[in-house]
Amino acid sequence: FPDEDLGISLVDLYFVYMNCLVLLLHCPLFERKVMQWDHLHESPFCAVYLLVCAVGSRFSDDPRVFPEGSDSKHSVGRKYFQQVQMVMKTLLVPPCLEDLQMCCLSVLFLQGTSSPQACWTILGNVIRLAQYVGAHR
Repeated sequence: FPDEDLGISLVDLYFVYMNCLVLLLHCPLFERKVMQWDHLHESPFCAVYLLVCAVGSRFSDDPRVFPEGSDSKHSVGRKYFQQVQMVMKTLLVPPCLEDLQMCCLSVLFLQGTSSPQACWTILGNVIRLAQYVGAHR
C-alpha cells in the first residue's frame, strides 16, 4: 500500500480528476472505508483501493508513485495495479459490487498505458458480470 499521506492524496486526485467523469464510487463512503482501514481487512475493497491509487497516480507529481528504478510517466501507478489479482475468485459465486468496480477501474488505468487493447477484454467481462447480477434491468 502507499504511505498514508500518499494514499490520501491519490484518492483525492482520483475523485477530483476521474470520478467526476466516470461516476463509479461514492466519495464519502469510500473515504470513510479508507479512514477505517477497511482496505487492510476486506479483500475486495483492498483491490478497489489499490486500483484507485493506480488511477490517481496518473495525476500525481509525487515521486513515490513511480516503481523503483523508473522515472517514466508511462509506469506511474503500475506498482499498485500489479498487486491486484484480475482473475475471478470462482465462477460459482456471483460477483459483488467491488468486482464490477475493480474491472471498471482496471479499464480506466489500462487505457492510459502502452497496451490499451486489454481494455476490450476486461470491458467485455464487466458487461457480462453486470448482466449476471441484473444491472441491465
